Amino acid sequence: MGARRAWTARVSTAAMLAALGLGVAGCGGSDGETTIVTEDGSVTIDENGDEGSITIESSEGSMTITGESGGDLPESWPSVVAVPEGGTITASAALTGEDQGWTVSLVYTDISATDLAAEVKAGLEAEGFEQQTEVNTGEGAMGTYTGNGYGVTAIAGEDDSEVTLVMTVAETG
Repeated sequence: MGARRAWTARVSTAAMLAALGLGVAGCGGSDGETTIVTEDGSVTIDENGDEGSITIESSEGSMTITGESGGDLPESWPSVVAVPEGGTITASAALTGEDQGWTVSLVYTDISATDLAAEVKAGLEAEGFEQQTEVNTGEGAMGTYTGNGYGVTAIAGEDDSEVTLVMTVAETG
């Protein structure tokens, strides 16, 4: 099993423990934080009102997943990856260590998925990214981009009066 696959397996195991731990966190200490320690690392579940996070740490790196309405991009989000203004962040995640990656989910109003996808494209191309693929169904749009040492996937989809944008970024080497 390769190092990347082993890391993924350990993160998946830790994520399962984290999901199981969510029930424990509800019954946990008064500070709303529970940590589960395994031989491969630890999982910390932090409940903080409407916000919260799950952090998975091992000797190979760490990943933090947040669920905060109106939250911020992860601190380590690459500055060359433009995110259209006007959205409300509903969740974000950052994977740090040997392999780095980021995901953010935002909700927009008063814009179509097609127009939002065009804004994503313009912002990334202004930073030197090249579009690799593009799919547009009218109610949804997806594009993949490479440049500046990163690969970016952006997916926008309409649901009633909102458009959700999910952007995933990974280092390419």
